[in-house]
Amino acid sequence: MNEPLNPDAEADVRGEAATEAAAAVPARPAVTAPAHPAGTATAATGPAAAHDASPRSRWFIPAFIVGWLVIWYGATRALGNARDSHPFALVVHVVTFDLVHDLVLAPVVLLVGWALGRMVPPIARGPVRAAAAISAIVVVFAYPLWRRWGHRPTNSSTLPLPYARNIVLVLALVWLAAAAVVVTRARHHRNAPPQPAEPSPSSSPAPSSPA
Repeated sequence: MNEPLNPDAEADVRGEAATEAAAAVPARPAVTAPAHPAGTATAATGPAAAHDASPRSRWFIPAFIVGWLVIWYGATRALGNARDSHPFALVVHVVTFDLVHDLVLAPVVLLVGWALGRMVPPIARGPVRAAAAISAIVVVFAYPLWRRWGHRPTNSSTLPLPYARNIVLVLALVWLAAAAVVVTRARHHRNAPPQPAEPSPSSSPAPSSPA
């Protein structure tokens, strides 16, 4: 008949069993952060890092300086030739066009771009938006020619071309180019091999804890 163990011996047996069970479970490899050389800062992440790494941010200051130099040159030339430039009328026209651009044209462009983004499939979104923008620029630029403003019946050299037909031809070429880009994208997307789906972290099985 087995004799019962005293409490101290029973505790030692349980401790040895727990130690053996813990040793049987494979240890997970420790995840360590990549080492950085001394004196170097780690790369920033998030929107700030994307903004700093953007190549467009490097051109902001040069473009800002060049733009203001052009404005300064035009203003000095207009003031220096006030008899022909009529500075007050010029300021009225510039302010009027700026207000029309900011209060009318820009909201309309944003609204049309948003509507095209909702109605057009993603594969055709970029070409359609580009074609719509180019079409609007062509129509606004050629509208005075189309309406034949400044035409003089006594002078055959003023507005001698069929501008309405030419506008239609230019718009047709713009939309044909956009359609060609969309078709090329669709073929490339259809012929591309399917990408294997990456397992999500939530679908990985959880490690079992030792009994």
